Amino acid sequence: LCIFCLMVPTPRSLRSRRPASASATAVLSEKQQQAAAAPSAAKRQIKADTKKTVPDKKKARKQKQQAASAASPQPPMQRKLQPDLLLLGAHVSVAGGLHRAFANARAIGADSLALFVRNQRRWESKPLLPEEAAEFQSAMRSSGFKPEAALPHGSYLINCASPNAEVRRRSLTALIDEMDRCRRLGLQLYNLHPGSAGAANPDRPVAIERLADALAEALTTVPDVCLVLENAAGQGGSLGGSFTELGDILTAVRGRLPAATDADSRLGVCIDTCHAFAYGYDLRCRAGLDAAFAELAEALGHRPLLRGLHLNDSRGGLGSRVDRHADIGDGQLGAAAFRLLLRHPAVTAAAAARPLPMVLETPGVDRYGLQLAALRDLLRDPDEEGDGRE
Repeated sequence: LCIFCLMVPTPRSLRSRRPASASATAVLSEKQQQAAAAPSAAKRQIKADTKKTVPDKKKARKQKQQAASAASPQPPMQRKLQPDLLLLGAHVSVAGGLHRAFANARAIGADSLALFVRNQRRWESKPLLPEEAAEFQSAMRSSGFKPEAALPHGSYLINCASPNAEVRRRSLTALIDEMDRCRRLGLQLYNLHPGSAGAANPDRPVAIERLADALAEALTTVPDVCLVLENAAGQGGSLGGSFTELGDILTAVRGRLPAATDADSRLGVCIDTCHAFAYGYDLRCRAGLDAAFAELAEALGHRPLLRGLHLNDSRGGLGSRVDRHADIGDGQLGAAAFRLLLRHPAVTAAAAARPLPMVLETPGVDRYGLQLAALRDLLRDPDEEGDGRE
């Protein structure tokens, strides 16, 4: 051995353990020897009994809050939603078959999910077979997911607002096909980007008319599926960046539906946090959230049309018009913004009224489980019980 090796102390974990000498064993009391020889199960029981004597502060606090709530109940719309009632989830892979979506969602601890019901980057796709639909519905039931906890995402190619007639034709065909797949799979929602009016001198009002014509036709053709429009980041000629314009689109579609149609059950919106922040809505403070949701409520005619949330941090800054998602807490929004968002009365009221899927679309797909756990921790943190105003 070199002199350096002799000078380096051996880590405790690597030192050999010598057996106790007879004299050392002899001084152990009879009770100590019995405890040392006690089975591990008995030791665990002793430890559990000891724990029972330690006051559970969190449990006591929760019981106190429940007693206070029972004594002075709040109106349903103002109650704080419990974290375990929030349908937090993520966009999951369907590699190996559509039915795999549910197992993939459960593997990351998700209570909701998004998925593509066909290839999202091709116009053509193989037909959905009856046995595939049956297998999907069976997997949904066995995994414990309800249809309203799924928010399928539309193809990126679909642009029913395009000035190009051929693109519009192919888009409408794909839209009807994807909505019909949702119906056959037993799903209730279908999430779609409004599309783009075109980058070169776009005529937005005319584009909205084109879009509304196509969406109304799709809704009339395919029953029982709610079309959920997503806000845009505002890049290029994209439509629906402002909540007001998103409302204008829904109003135009509503006016084209048959009079007997229950439009509130067929139309909805999904708010993407990255897109909203990039467009210019400051979701980092309570005042900014209040203003954003007030505009949304006004644009929707105060109808309960919020049907989903896409929870994404933003690489771009406020008003950057850059659609670049980031993991929760790794972007310009920051983790605290999501605590405020998920506790906001507009969100809790929507989630209390009916299932509201809230899904991650962040780049860290392999960290979805960790991000969902972090969001739940933010909601359960007892040190942040204020109203969130800044």
